[in-house]
Amino acid sequence: MISPMYAAASVYVLFGFAANVGAFTCRSVGSIQHHNTCRHSLRPLVGVVSRLSVGSRRNHVPVLLVAAASSSRTEEQEQEEVSSSELNQPKFLADLDQSSQRMLDEWMITTSSQQCSIPWKFQGHDINCRVNRPGSGVGVVDNGVVDTNYPTTSSSSTKPVIVLVHGFGCSLVYWRETVQSLTRAGYTVYSMDLLGHGRSAKPTENVTYSTELWARQLDDFCRDNLSSRHEEDNIVLIGNSMGSIIALHAATGEFASESSSSSSSPAAAAGRGRPPRPYIREHIAGIGMFNCGIGMNIHSITRDEKWNPLQRYVLDAIFTFLESTVFGNVALMEWILDKVVTRNFLRKTLLQLYQNAANPEDKVDNELVESLYEPAKDPNSARVLSQILTNEAGMTPMEVHAKYGPFLDDLPIHVVWGAADTVTPVDGIGEVGQLYSALSAADDNKVTMDVVQAGHIAFDEAPDVANGSMLGWLSSLVPA
Repeated sequence: MISPMYAAASVYVLFGFAANVGAFTCRSVGSIQHHNTCRHSLRPLVGVVSRLSVGSRRNHVPVLLVAAASSSRTEEQEQEEVSSSELNQPKFLADLDQSSQRMLDEWMITTSSQQCSIPWKFQGHDINCRVNRPGSGVGVVDNGVVDTNYPTTSSSSTKPVIVLVHGFGCSLVYWRETVQSLTRAGYTVYSMDLLGHGRSAKPTENVTYSTELWARQLDDFCRDNLSSRHEEDNIVLIGNSMGSIIALHAATGEFASESSSSSSSPAAAAGRGRPPRPYIREHIAGIGMFNCGIGMNIHSITRDEKWNPLQRYVLDAIFTFLESTVFGNVALMEWILDKVVTRNFLRKTLLQLYQNAANPEDKVDNELVESLYEPAKDPNSARVLSQILTNEAGMTPMEVHAKYGPFLDDLPIHVVWGAADTVTPVDGIGEVGQLYSALSAADDNKVTMDVVQAGHIAFDEAPDVANGSMLGWLSSLVPA
């Protein structure tokens, strides 16, 4: 994540997968999610009240998080420490001022857009998903569920429909700034928690977690939810970190190829017969990336062609040792999530992640911290996380581009990368950043790239510049 972590000593946090780590280093981080019901303009005021009562929490979202064994205080001590730091007058006044600005922002958003939940299942499992739509709430019924029988609003009919894909261990909430920017610009935005993440179901039986599985989830979601609304002919996938490689898999239809592990998995075939042909590939208009991970876990690193046989052997040995002693040790992971992860630990970790923000403390608010803390205690998180860290890593971006070169060369792709990204450094191990830098400099494709002054979560850390770059690219996809 923020600082390098050496095997048995320091902190390992999952927040969108960071595969471009050093040969002996693993870094990752976890993120945010709030409840996916229709918002209202008074919600920021509730936010201030919740800051005054640590025990009054809302919008909890399961997230995958792990920390290496380290000394920690009791939860009662941590809660007392957090409470005492939150109840001082200067902090309260600062929160009140921040909340006032948020109230104004929320009021502006709710008068020009509508956010609603979408009831949907993937392979029989509940998925947390929502739609944010510009306009005055056309197509919304009283219970907050989207009415599927609405016409596309004229203000956004020529604009692509956006589907956001979060990173490893994250959820749809950390897209908060991106969703606001996109809906204000007139785009309809769909987002969801991937299976095993956020508020979505986290099954541990008869499910093999993989990038292909999540790519199929995206494909099924778009088929089930966009086609009935006549929005399927102009889809743009925007991902972050591991979400970007999932977007590549979904756009190319790699998950349905004969070589894909998900194409013949029991979960994919159960109750469905032969899986339908890829849907997104026929309707994709472009892919946006806020950096891009190399794969689902650290095994992708060993496939970098720059390693010689000896180096690859050493790396494989190290990763195998970590799997057998840490990542594959569910009991150890359960203990870590239960005993090591505290609110204070999460706050300090997140402040490092957001250190490039104009005001990191404003970003790392109580809602963000709590949205990580509560999910870490979910009984299934350790088993899901263990699978993700030890299963087949999936194809790397380099391998996907090599296999689907002609298709991807003709597809608009825009990459926004934080120059201060320590999770997936633009020039780090894995060479994913170098891949897109080279592609953007070539004339035989439609890849563009901006390197901005931000870190791994550029769209939330420095939203004006990062989301502004993405909006500029999106405007080029809209017919004149």
